[in-house]
Amino acid sequence: MIGFAGSKVKLKCYSGWGDVYKWDVIFYYQSVGTETQFRVASVTMEHPFKEVLVLDGFAMFVRKDVWAKYPFDEELLTGFHCYDLDFTLQIAADRCYKNYVCCSSEVLIEHSSQGNFNQSWYQDTIKMHKLKWNKMLPMKIEGFELGEKEMRKQEEYTFSVFLRKLLKVGYPEAKVVLKDFLAYPYSWKHLQHCIKYV
Repeated sequence: MIGFAGSKVKLKCYSGWGDVYKWDVIFYYQSVGTETQFRVASVTMEHPFKEVLVLDGFAMFVRKDVWAKYPFDEELLTGFHCYDLDFTLQIAADRCYKNYVCCSSEVLIEHSSQGNFNQSWYQDTIKMHKLKWNKMLPMKIEGFELGEKEMRKQEEYTFSVFLRKLLKVGYPEAKVVLKDFLAYPYSWKHLQHCIKYV
């Protein structure tokens, strides 16, 4: 599977594909108002493809036989959101194929949308994590060095950002998500985040 933005790690907490910027591999143009930005992270021109665990779905290429083996989960994900994360997690979890970001200057793509992180996105993200991937996450690409302490630190931060943004959009079941957040293992930093939201 080939895309243009992805991450080498997917944490257990509710989140999209890009949990932590330093784990991301990005190579595309992004329309922002009247301007176009070139977004790039963790790319070297000597390597036209970089392995990732998950991909953003704004542009993905896959052979037909691979897609047939890992079809979109249309029973769980009935809307527009999370199909990309679920699809690429299926491929990564099976370990028969790998996901890559295309980092070649010979293939340039422009993404026109900024994405839509509305109540529906939060609902689908939570549903996908709880009902399908909860027992398999966290995951990372093979050979990627990531200690338990660093993963827990990033998980606490990522979950707190997710919760803060969820509250901003007025998510109707915010109390349930807050309860999940409070149930996470505690560090002093996590305790500070908890006090902030109570």
